[in-house]
Amino acid sequence: MSTTTYATTAHAFEPSSTSKPGLGYIIVSQPQTAKFRALGQYFCVSDLPGGSAWDLVENSLGPQICVWLGPDLVETAVYLIWPGWGVYSLGPPLNASNPSRVINLEPKGNEALINCEPPNNIALELLHINKTPCFLFIRQKEDDYAMVQEEAESLSFIRYALLAINNFLSSLEKQKQSPGDAVQASALESWYNSMLAALSEEGEEKFLFDPTLLLAGLIKHLGARIKEINGFDIAAEALLLIPMVFIRNWKEYMTGILAKSGKEVVVKSLLQSSEF
Repeated sequence: MSTTTYATTAHAFEPSSTSKPGLGYIIVSQPQTAKFRALGQYFCVSDLPGGSAWDLVENSLGPQICVWLGPDLVETAVYLIWPGWGVYSLGPPLNASNPSRVINLEPKGNEALINCEPPNNIALELLHINKTPCFLFIRQKEDDYAMVQEEAESLSFIRYALLAINNFLSSLEKQKQSPGDAVQASALESWYNSMLAALSEEGEEKFLFDPTLLLAGLIKHLGARIKEINGFDIAAEALLLIPMVFIRNWKEYMTGILAKSGKEVVVKSLLQSSEF
């Protein structure tokens, strides 16, 4: 009996600080270096550190936060995204005439924080998938709004999950044993390794969450579902032949649930299943 372990690697998710991110913030009661993750051309994410502002807000102590623009003064909308609570706008976008703002970081009963609908699917996915509260900075000019929304659609992590599932099935279809309609279990690991190689060529700013965790989670989910539905353990032996009908049925199931309400929770569970 042998079991393949899919080792994951950090890709886009080691937060990094930058001397000129074009924006910044500081929690007044607990000064620290802010960490940012650039996402595409228009978005930037910064997770709130655990044990500081998060705990203070949970205890209703209401820390203050100061947000400001960098030297380029590009208009920037700022949102506080708080899993379990909601998405909050920190007022009108910052711009050249209003480049900074001090605000009380207390979602409950705070008129300065405006509870709002997620402005795009990036905010929606952060709300339901991100582990901790975070700030989402959206840099835009008035004539860039359509481009911002278009980029948000292209950066959707759920969209990436669907693309990965389709790529997975397409790859395995090409590796089928002849004659027959089955694939060796080792083909799953080959696909995973080829995807890791492709990711190494991609820019980190293309991914909202760790794609390596998602890929490993998809394979683990496939194995668990085939074992549950078909009583077939794909991890039993590397040379085991897996009927392709099992994998096609899994693909149809996954594309179905990723098109329904609650799809963000599905992706979150895939990511969590691969964490060590």
